[in-house]
Amino acid sequence: MRKELIINDFLKEHSIINEPIYSIEFNELLNQKKLDEYLLDIKQQFEKLNIPTVIKKKCYGIIVEALENGMRHSLKVDHFDLIYHKLDIGTDLIELSFGNYIEEKDRPILEKHISLIEKEGYDKIKELMYTKASDGKPLSERGGAGVGIFDMAIKSKGNIKQKVFELNSKFYYFTHIKIK
Repeated sequence: MRKELIINDFLKEHSIINEPIYSIEFNELLNQKKLDEYLLDIKQQFEKLNIPTVIKKKCYGIIVEALENGMRHSLKVDHFDLIYHKLDIGTDLIELSFGNYIEEKDRPILEKHISLIEKEGYDKIKELMYTKASDGKPLSERGGAGVGIFDMAIKSKGNIKQKVFELNSKFYYFTHIKIK
């Protein structure tokens, strides 16, 4: 219950779509089959609403990145392994929101990346992403290079708000992105 209140407060503060022409929201255990079905539904909805191709591609890329990251990095503990997602399509804007509990050991690097993204402009974020991707380190034990957060910031042209909340003695990572 507390998580929902914190998410609602965060969205109330950062969201500007009051009456979406399309909206979907879920908070559930996500697997590859459910993700594939959802992505197909979203593609069809984008087509039905005549969303411009460039916007479709940005949104789709961010949705894939965020939900796959949520599946990969969420806590693997009962009741803390749910992935939150909300998609609101307005008349001239799309808002994407994502959330999941994270491991405490992931918090410092995630907060460092959030801080870098909040302070830097588009070109610097792009440079940071390529530097991180080419730093010579192997992929993480979960298969990532740690650049997804930068990629989402680039695709959103910096219209991204992120926060790590402490909830139920655990940490919850939340992202809200606006695409114009």
